[in-house]
Amino acid sequence: MKILIAEDDLIAAHQLKGDLEEAGHTVTAIARNPMDALRALKKTPPDLAILDITLESGNDEGLEIADLLPALHAIPFIYLTGHTESEMMLRAGNTRPYAYLIKPYRKEELLMQVQLAHDRFMEQSPAATEAADSFYLKNNGIHERIAYDDLLYVKSQRHSVSIYTTKHKNPYVIGTNIGEIAHYFRHPTLLSLSQSLIVNKKHIRSIHKKTLSINHITEDLELSETNRKILMNTLTILKTKSPKKSN
Repeated sequence: MKILIAEDDLIAAHQLKGDLEEAGHTVTAIARNPMDALRALKKTPPDLAILDITLESGNDEGLEIADLLPALHAIPFIYLTGHTESEMMLRAGNTRPYAYLIKPYRKEELLMQVQLAHDRFMEQSPAATEAADSFYLKNNGIHERIAYDDLLYVKSQRHSVSIYTTKHKNPYVIGTNIGEIAHYFRHPTLLSLSQSLIVNKKHIRSIHKKTLSINHITEDLELSETNRKILMNTLTILKTKSPKKSN
């Protein structure tokens, strides 16, 4: 099995790599941050990923990688973490991991969870490769069908989530946080750019230095430098050179 490791502690990462390779697996790369993970995913797509929740920056970048996986390369992933706080585990659970391993892990448990995660994913492969085309949203007492093709973007405010679609000028507004409904947005065309913004790559019109233009929407979305880099790494981009001026 080809496995990607996202772990900023190189000693721990190489111990993990050794345990996996000794069991016959291949480690495609060791990533220390989301950008390294994106490059590794594109260069050598793995069959499974093992993610530390807290990476180089000290933030929860492992969760960011998990958010990106459905749009980049649908594979199972396992969290390897020293965090056991209930709030952290709840947030991690919203990304739908296939297993958790608490540091320090036991080698036997690691290998068992890797195999179980892969087997469970393969059993669900029709659902993984042929994603559902829609979900239902309760609106004024009526359950309305929302096709993923019609979804433009999802944005979280302090106490609500706005869902923008091609079918309505105004967004659907739900009184919740995005973590509570994140499982509805695990679709190959959707990309989580932050903990408060999910966009549909099919409806991106143009990407600027600090903003993102979405079809049907007149107001551009703000885009941080990090989120712009994440987005650009998920797109196929034709790179051109400026034509030479003739004398």
